[in-house]
Amino acid sequence: MVLMDHMLVDSLNLSQVVTCWLGWTLGSFITHPMDVVRVRLYNDFNDISKTKLYKGTFHGLRTILQNEGIKSLYKGYLLHSFSHLPYFTFSFYFYQ
Repeated sequence: MVLMDHMLVDSLNLSQVVTCWLGWTLGSFITHPMDVVRVRLYNDFNDISKTKLYKGTFHGLRTILQNEGIKSLYKGYLLHSFSHLPYFTFSFYFYQ
């Protein structure tokens, strides 16, 4: 137990926080491309020609891969991954 700000709290186990964050990061790495496709489908509408670029999920995935490459499916992934680190830290701090 550590006395911190007049409260007795358990010391934060850093290895548990890092392990949880790495597990979430791996899962997010697998699902992030589908999130990118979902956002593109949601915002898909061309104002000039009044047409849609993507016909569905798999067509959108194939079109993005062909036109922009695999890197475009992971745009914003690093920021998304590191933005969850405080969430895991506070979760372990308050739940344990």
